Amino acid sequence: MKRIVFAGAVALVMSLGFISPVTADKTEGKGEITPLADKVPAPDALKLNDGVVEGHIKPNDVLKKAVKAAKADEAEALKTCFNPNIRDYLDEESWSEKDGDKALTNLQAMARLLKAYPEDGGIEMKQGTVGDYAVIAVKNGEAVNLVQVQRVKKWEDEGDDKNWFLTSYNAYDYRIDYNAPGLKEIRDAIEKGDIDKMKEKLDPWQTGVLDLITGVEEGVDGYALLMKRFQKITKNAERPILLKQSGGSAIAYWFHSEAGDTFMVLRFSEQTDWETEKKYTNVEIDISNTSEFAKDPAEFFTSWVGDWGW
Repeated sequence: MKRIVFAGAVALVMSLGFISPVTADKTEGKGEITPLADKVPAPDALKLNDGVVEGHIKPNDVLKKAVKAAKADEAEALKTCFNPNIRDYLDEESWSEKDGDKALTNLQAMARLLKAYPEDGGIEMKQGTVGDYAVIAVKNGEAVNLVQVQRVKKWEDEGDDKNWFLTSYNAYDYRIDYNAPGLKEIRDAIEKGDIDKMKEKLDPWQTGVLDLITGVEEGVDGYALLMKRFQKITKNAERPILLKQSGGSAIAYWFHSEAGDTFMVLRFSEQTDWETEKKYTNVEIDISNTSEFAKDPAEFFTSWVGDWGW
């Protein structure tokens, strides 16, 4: 069986051909919505546009600026790195981040977390054809964090000038490890056809129909059929392209080849071990979103990365 390569730290580096910077396309839309394509765009159609303000021209520029400000305890400079349309929330008290018994503001929590990030940022990953959405892969030890960045302007500003900004002010979005051990466990289970191990990585809220059809007829096992589907999806190409759900923490692994395009979605979430109070990343196979990609890949691709040309 062809070896399946998901997005571990090595795969992120090896995928540079898909995520290297491109020359900005200066053509701007005039307010119309770009019609949906009949099929998923080719990988070389993904692009990144430039911003116009120093420190916000490239996605990596704004992340490096934010890390530098955090390490220097420059709160106001750090605040300018976030989407200007959400900055009011930065001064609000975080519902989950504390320093001992003292609650932190969202900005204080972000400053504390970004201090641990490397100063040289990470690898920019193109996420759509419009060029206003990117993800930066940052390696922190064995962990890989994915930082979502968008090219936007302040709502009330005149003109079309857009710049790159961090889109989330929630610290947990920057802690999630997209190279968590559960990722390798899922990959190994699919490679080996280990149905029991695969079942451990499924959301029980999404498997009711599989239990319903299993055993209805001799030889019919819903989970075995699901395994065959996953193997078919992941054998379509050796190395997938990563598409992070815009505004979410799920990853669509895009297996592109001349034969077509297949997608498998994994959902990553931060959990807390209440005995030790340590946080960790849980990884599950997202059957529902994988199914949506199979049903209408072109349309779901567009909504997944917000690939609308307004």
